[in-house]
Amino acid sequence: MVEQVVTQHRFTAEIESIGKPFNGGEGWDIVLDWKLPGSNYPQHVGGRNWDDIEGLAVGQTHDWVLNRGNLKNNKTGQYASDYFWNWDKTGNSTPPVATAPPSDESFTGKPDAPSGPVGSNTPTDDTDTKIRKGACFNKAVDLYNAERDISAPIDYTRIAEITHGLYHNVSQVPMKPAGYCWVHGVGRNASTTGLYHKIEGEELWCMEAGIFDSDGNPVSIEDEVRV
Repeated sequence: MVEQVVTQHRFTAEIESIGKPFNGGEGWDIVLDWKLPGSNYPQHVGGRNWDDIEGLAVGQTHDWVLNRGNLKNNKTGQYASDYFWNWDKTGNSTPPVATAPPSDESFTGKPDAPSGPVGSNTPTDDTDTKIRKGACFNKAVDLYNAERDISAPIDYTRIAEITHGLYHNVSQVPMKPAGYCWVHGVGRNASTTGLYHKIEGEELWCMEAGIFDSDGNPVSIEDEVRV
């Protein structure tokens, strides 16, 4: 059975954001509340002429037509996201004729020797790990764009550094129980008056509403320091 190759998508989707391309290039970038089949990420639509999107706004819902374009660099064409997808503003185009990815004339029919040690013990990411890594990368790009000088070249090492920090220091941290005290780094006990824990070495009690003494009187941070 020959698998049908899809070269055009027609759908209705809401505009999630409108801005400049995250790579700092010229033009505009729209993020849609829609994903290519098999993709985990919202679809981007981009262009250079801002007049093309005059009247469009975040939160609006429109009909969209995307036509498959060229194969991206270093992609095989196995997935829909391996290709560029071009917005047809008129919506009148017919699906482009599918073309096969360019063949590798140097291919001998045998797999290349691995460039590094690969064995049965090589870890592979499960679906949950891939999703968390992807989410960390997306957030890293947002944080990087917030801190970078738009006139400077993109620092891909910095993006990787932020992604690494978010993944290992945030996404890998186990969830704390309800009422956990982040100030003192301990869990609180439940009582009829709320969640609490005793501050070590002090006759003070930390509750979600603040710090209290043994008589139930609130204690300010300054008083706690003097004690």
